[in-house]
Amino acid sequence: KEYKHRFKDSLKYEKELNELLKYFEYSLNHHDFNRLQKYLYERSKLFKDKTVITHEKKLKTLHKGPIGQDYQCLKTKLIHNMSSYSLSPAEERILCRGWEFCIENKLTNFIEFKTDIELNVKKLEPHCHPNTFKDICHKLHHFSDILMNSVKNKKIRNISDDEFNALNTLKNNHNIIICRADKGNCIVILNKDDYIHKAEDILKLKQFQRSNKSLLIEKEKCMNNYILKLYKDKIIDKQLYWRIRCTSSSLATMYVQLKIHKHNYPLRPIISSIGSYNHELSKYLAQLIKTNRPSLSNSCIRDSFDFVTKICNINNSKNQVMISFDVDSRYTNVPVQEAIHITLDMIFKRPSPAPISFDRLQLKQLLEISLCNIPFRFFK
Repeated sequence: KEYKHRFKDSLKYEKELNELLKYFEYSLNHHDFNRLQKYLYERSKLFKDKTVITHEKKLKTLHKGPIGQDYQCLKTKLIHNMSSYSLSPAEERILCRGWEFCIENKLTNFIEFKTDIELNVKKLEPHCHPNTFKDICHKLHHFSDILMNSVKNKKIRNISDDEFNALNTLKNNHNIIICRADKGNCIVILNKDDYIHKAEDILKLKQFQRSNKSLLIEKEKCMNNYILKLYKDKIIDKQLYWRIRCTSSSLATMYVQLKIHKHNYPLRPIISSIGSYNHELSKYLAQLIKTNRPSLSNSCIRDSFDFVTKICNINNSKNQVMISFDVDSRYTNVPVQEAIHITLDMIFKRPSPAPISFDRLQLKQLLEISLCNIPFRFFK
């Protein structure tokens, strides 16, 4: 209630100020009016900065440490604006919140909400007189009930009005593309024309071929026929048959991510097969290979943390040299048939037979359906 009253007052004062400025604009000459505007701006900025510092100190004291995001420091690390569009402060703030930030949510678990209120109120008890604390508890209980009844079927916005408007502005700007960087959680902003031209340059490579007709129905039918044959031959059971069989599929979709950690910012093409005819088959084969592969080799590294752990265990490192090789366009240059043969050898040329129902030829056919000549689309 206090916030609403203060907000109404601010709108009232803003309206009065605009009326006064209009009056002075007609009463004063142009030079004096500009000086007045500059003076008012400097005074308001000084007061705002002072108020922000005061409230930040209060919040830090209550929170017992830093609170919120310092987007001025974060924006250079999280946002890479390579477009001709200049971001406003509100647009920078909303982008700095990252991909995983919850813009709107609903209160669905009211028991948890009440528990959070009670836990926070309990922290006030040592700092209040018993009668004051009792009065605070009574009022919080009353207002929390009002809040829960009012938001039962409403969405709660976690951003300011400026940030919400900035989000809509970015959404309606059809001249830019906002995408995720290839490494990390950064946000990259590109001109849409540049994004399309770079993606089309990738599609001109020998690994891709333009099709004049849709091959989706033909590919889906071919895969389903082979899966049905495996089912009739009792190679797979009914449950697996219905799991990897597909109907009413859609084309896989290509998009690109910017490699901001490399020179000239090359693009990495990614083909999302979610909803495509071979998506469930690919998931099944990936799990089958993962389950039946031998133990990881010594040269395999899970991530950068695993790499640091391994190099820390190296003895006599002063006499050794570390060399790093960077593969250009690794995913589009993987020899698919060679990779399939290596996978088949890994599964079928092991000391003990793998616990799978497929023979080498059948598994090869499934891998080729999953990996070779996949039709996809690119949205401009």
